[in-house]
Formats: sequence, structure tokens, C-alpha cells
Amino acid sequence: MAGNSIFATIIYTVANMIVTDAFPEDTQALAGAVFNTIARIGTSAGIAIMAVISSCVTQRSEIEDKSSAEALMEGYRAAYWACFMLSSIVIILECMGLRGVKNSAAKTGTANEPRHEPDRCMVA
Repeated sequence: MAGNSIFATIIYTVANMIVTDAFPEDTQALAGAVFNTIARIGTSAGIAIMAVISSCVTQRSEIEDKSSAEALMEGYRAAYWACFMLSSIVIILECMGLRGVKNSAAKTGTANEPRHEPDRCMVA
């Protein structure tokens, strides 16, 4: 779970490259905007789902005082393990999904080519 923020950043960047590579140049901005919107909606839904899991487990706890640290920790642990399970599933799906992805810079031939400077005319 410690690497979750690192993985999310890497995956977001790679997924954004895949999305923009899949569309023609004139619609890449729109595709990126739709991808970003859906990613933000997914983040919001994920936070809401984890809050529901945590709350439900806390309320069903056998501990009498539901606002005690012990009861809250049961809910937090359940949300943690739900995050871990979903992250594991996502990593497996990404490994399967990224097998056929090609490097877009290598495809276009712009990865390590030097920039071409236009010829300058010298006026004497």
C-alpha cells in the first residue's frame, strides 16, 4: 500500500499515453479530457466506497462503543484490505492489458532524434 500513490501516478501517465495514442491528433485533447474526467469520478467513487466499507464494519463491530479507537480501527482495517484487494486486481489487469502496447515515440520516430533547426540565411 505504501507504493500505491507511486503506482497510481505511473499508471495514470501510461494510461493517458495509451488513450491519446489510440485517437487521431485532432481528437487527442478531447480523449485526454474524457479520460481525466472519468479518472476523477472513479477516484471519488473509490473514496466513497471505502468510507462505506469502513462505516459498515465499524457499525457491525462487537465492540460496544462504536466511536472508540478499537471499533474505528476494525473499519479502517477492512477498508485497507479492500484497497489492497482492488489494487492487486488492477495490477494484474494492467499487466495483461499493457502487453500489446507499443511505445508511441518509437512508432513515430521522435524518441531520440535531434531537433531540426531551419537553415538561416546570412545577409552580408
